[in-house]
Amino acid sequence: SFRCVLATDETAAAFMANGYYRASGKPAIVAAIPGPGFTNTLTGIAEARHDSAALIMIVETNEETPGRDFQLQVVDMEAMSKPVTKAFISISDPAQVAERVAEAFGIAVSGEPGPVIIEVESRALHGTVQYPDTQEHKIELSAEKEQINDVLQRISEAEKIVIVAGQGAFAAGIDLLELAELLNAPVVTNCSGRGAISESHALSVAADFCLGPMEEVNNLFDKCDLILAIGCKFSHNGTGGFELIIPSEKLIRVDSSKRVLKSKNYPANMSILSDAGVFVRALLEHRESLSRSARGFDTQEITDIKKNILSKRKDNFRFDPIITDWPEGTIAEFFAAFNSSSSSDVCVVTDAGFHQALVRNYLRVESIRGLIVPSDFQSVGYGIPAVIGAKLANPEKEVVAMVGDCSLMASAMELRTAVRENIDFAVILFNDGGLGSIRLQQLAAFGKEFSAVLDNPDFSKFAESVGGEYERFDGNPKTVFKRLHQSKGVRLLEVRTEDSPEVEKMRRRSALREKVSDSFLGAPLKRLKRWIGGH
Repeated sequence: SFRCVLATDETAAAFMANGYYRASGKPAIVAAIPGPGFTNTLTGIAEARHDSAALIMIVETNEETPGRDFQLQVVDMEAMSKPVTKAFISISDPAQVAERVAEAFGIAVSGEPGPVIIEVESRALHGTVQYPDTQEHKIELSAEKEQINDVLQRISEAEKIVIVAGQGAFAAGIDLLELAELLNAPVVTNCSGRGAISESHALSVAADFCLGPMEEVNNLFDKCDLILAIGCKFSHNGTGGFELIIPSEKLIRVDSSKRVLKSKNYPANMSILSDAGVFVRALLEHRESLSRSARGFDTQEITDIKKNILSKRKDNFRFDPIITDWPEGTIAEFFAAFNSSSSSDVCVVTDAGFHQALVRNYLRVESIRGLIVPSDFQSVGYGIPAVIGAKLANPEKEVVAMVGDCSLMASAMELRTAVRENIDFAVILFNDGGLGSIRLQQLAAFGKEFSAVLDNPDFSKFAESVGGEYERFDGNPKTVFKRLHQSKGVRLLEVRTEDSPEVEKMRRRSALREKVSDSFLGAPLKRLKRWIGGH
C-alpha cells in the first residue's frame, strides 16, 4: 500500500519529505542505506530540523563482525545526527517494530515538529510477529484554564494588539483570522508563517516582516501595548538577523515547543505551552468579551502602516534584475502577472538564493502553506525535490517551483524523477548566469566577483533530455502564465535576467573604495576612522 518514490540521491529524498510535510502537515518517510546513504541525508535532515518539518528516516544497520576494524559503511549514526534530530530510535527485534515506529511518529509531530531517525538492525527485518493496529501518537498540548483567563485579562486591558504568526499558527486555520478581526489586530508573519491569513486581507500588515524595513515593524510594535506571538520561533532569519525589537513586558508567546519558549532570543512576559489551534479556539469561546468596538487599530491607521512598510521596503530591492527578454517590464510586474493569473490556493516552492528574496517580496500568498522555502538552514538544491514532495502531498493542487540556475543545477536530475513518477508541476527558472546573492555580496564589498559565475547548459536541451517541456519567457506574461497553468507534466519556463544599472553603480563605488583602501591613503584613513569612532 506504500508509494515508493526513488530519488536520484538521498539528500533530495530528505528534501522531498520536507516539502511533503510543509505542504500537508503530515510526515513522510525517507529510507536509505547506512554509511553514505545516511550521511547524504544529513543536510536534508538538518534543514527539516531548522524548518520545523516532521519526517521519519529509516536506515538499516549492517551486522558488525566482532574483532574487526574498518568495517563496511559503519559510522556512528546516532552521534552524527544528534544535533539535528529530535530523537534516534533503535530497533533490534521484530517485536519492537510496532511500538517503536508509533513512538517515532509521535515524537516527530508532537511539540515542535522535526525529524526522527529509526535505526533498524538487520535481524529485526527477518522474523514474523503479530502486528497490532497502531495509531499515530501525537500529544496535543492545551493551555491551562488559568492561563487562558490570564490572557483574556491582558487582552481586556490592552487597547492595541498585534498578532505575530509563524508556521505553528497554521494549526489554528481560519480561527486565527476570526481572532484578529475580533481584536482589530494587525497580523504580521515571518517567512514560514506566510498565508496564516490571506495577504490580501486588510489586517495582513507585514507579510514576511523579516524582509524589512525592520524600523517600521518595530514602530508598529511601539504603537501597541500587547503582542501575541503564536507558533513563532524568532530565529535569526525570522527576525531580520535579530533586528526585531519586542519589549518582553508586551509579549505573550504561545508555542507547542518547550525549547522555543525557553529560548533567550525574545523572552516573554507570559509563555504558554499549547498547540496554536487549541489555544486560539479556547480564546474564541469568549467571543463576547473579546469584541469591543473601541479596541484596536482603526482601518485607516492599518492601511497607512501597511503602505508605509511596503513603500520603504522598496529600497531593499533597488538591485532587482532586468528581464532580458522584457526590458520594458519589471520583476514586480512579472510577479503581479503571476499573482493575478494563479488560483488563490497555489503552492509556490523556492530554493535558496537571490531568487528567493524576489519571490518572498513580490509573491502574494493567499492560503496556508502557499509558500514553502528553506527557512533557517537555506540549503541549495532544496527547491526541485521539495516541490515534488509538495505535489505528492497535494496531487489536486497546483504547485510551482521558482528557482535560480545555481539551485536548479544542484538537484536538476530530480526532474527526471518527477517525469518518471508522472508528477505534475511547473518550474520557473530565473537564470542570471551566476550565484546571485553571493555575487552581489562580493560586488558590494569588493567591486569584483570571484568564483560566482556559472557556465550553464542549454536548458531547452536539458529539459528535453529528462522528458520535460521547455519554454523561454518572451515578454508576454499573461499568455505565458496561461499556458503554464493549463499545461500538464514537468514544464520549465526559463526567465533570463541581467544586472540593473544600480548594480553597476554599486560595483564602481565598491571598486573605488577598495583602491583607496589599498593605496598609501588607506592606512591613515583607517586610523582616522578609528579615532572618530572612539570619540
